[in-house]
Amino acid sequence: MHFKRAQRLSSLAPLDSLNRDCFCITLDADELKRQFETDVETAGLYPLIAEQCPHLFATTPVFIARHHLQSMAEVVRAVEVVVAALAAPSYEGPFLIQGTG
Repeated sequence: MHFKRAQRLSSLAPLDSLNRDCFCITLDADELKRQFETDVETAGLYPLIAEQCPHLFATTPVFIARHHLQSMAEVVRAVEVVVAALAAPSYEGPFLIQGTG
């Protein structure tokens, strides 16, 4: 158990160094906005993101370990399952019926 944790921590050292020292690429906010505005599905969304979630897009690269990426993907999948279940008509039906009685 301790070996795996130590191995995981040692694999993070290069990532920490990259996150601390690498400023090789920066976000082109104007291009990001242009991309949002040229897509029919996302047109008009950029001002809302800029106001409500100003840190959604990192201005510099963020390097993460594979296991962190996998953990985040699991959280996203779980949220998607819950949202899909809440959106399904069969899910809300029993609650609406119980609430009226």
